[in-house]
Amino acid sequence: MKILIIDDDADIVERLQRVLTHRGFEVVAAHTGAEGLAKLLKAEPQVVLLDLLLPDMHGLEVLKEIKRLSPESSVIIISAFAGVGDAVKAVKQGASNILVKPFHTEELVTTIRKTLEEAKLEHRFEAAVDSEIIKALSNPVRREVVLRLYSTETCRFSSLVKSLNLNIEDAPKLSYHLRVLKKAGIVAKTGMGDYCLTPQGRKIVKKLILNSEAEQ
Repeated sequence: MKILIIDDDADIVERLQRVLTHRGFEVVAAHTGAEGLAKLLKAEPQVVLLDLLLPDMHGLEVLKEIKRLSPESSVIIISAFAGVGDAVKAVKQGASNILVKPFHTEELVTTIRKTLEEAKLEHRFEAAVDSEIIKALSNPVRREVVLRLYSTETCRFSSLVKSLNLNIEDAPKLSYHLRVLKKAGIVAKTGMGDYCLTPQGRKIVKKLILNSEAEQ
């Protein structure tokens, strides 16, 4: 596994390189944001250890570029100045974990292994999104249904008809769309008769629909 360290503290970088190399990781180091982004494209690391305070740009700017250039790379923020505000922003921008300096070596190694395992599970989930699910979400009405359920948690059939601006004669069509979504494991019906997204459905909506809309 390859790790990219982006930190302007030469002593910390040298220590982390020594420890991680001893643990079997291949390590690449950079001391500025620009250098880190340049090495990111060449190294294609599984994990990036990123400091927030860099001499040429803020770590959050670097994080944004990392997720744009190499979305498969997991980012762990390592900083002595990671306030609550920066921590929230980092997570929203895609950081997997945050470690506050100083941290113990074992804590770092454990966090890296945990991050790699989480990324592996994410990849397995994405691979499990089969053609039936893709087909189920290819219809614009069904996409509207799942987005409505994503925002409202649960919804009665009559409320779905109204919120989607459908006529009463369109109700049978909506019933058909809901059956397709239920068969794909995206939507379920509660004991009270309401419709809701399954846990898998919420993940799928977030990954396949909301992310694609944000990129447009």
